Amino acid sequence: MVSTIPTIAFNVETIQYKNLSMTVWDVSCQYKIHILWKHYYHGSNAIIFVVYSTNRERINKVKEESDNLLIQDELKGTQILIFENKQDMNSTMNTAEIVNSLNLNSI
Repeated sequence: MVSTIPTIAFNVETIQYKNLSMTVWDVSCQYKIHILWKHYYHGSNAIIFVVYSTNRERINKVKEESDNLLIQDELKGTQILIFENKQDMNSTMNTAEIVNSLNLNSI
C-alpha cells in the first residue's frame, strides 16, 4: 500500500514512456483551486477526471464539475477519462452508481 496526501494546489510531472511524453497536472478539487481549472485547459489532449468512489456526499458536486468540463469550448475534442478511484475500499459506489450519478450514459 502506498501512503498519499491530498493535493493542496497542484503538482506537475512529466512522464516518459517510449516515444510518448506527457505533462501531467494533478490539480486539486478544493473550491478555491477548482475555479482556476480553466487556466489549464489550453493545449490539453486529454483529461483524467478522478472520482473518489468512497465519497457519496460529494457526488452531486462531482457531477457539476464533470458537466462543466463537457461544455468548455477549449476542451471540445479533448478525450476525457472518468476514473473511479479507491474501488478497493469498503462502502464504495460501484461503476453503475457512478455512471448513473454522473449521467454518463447521456454523453
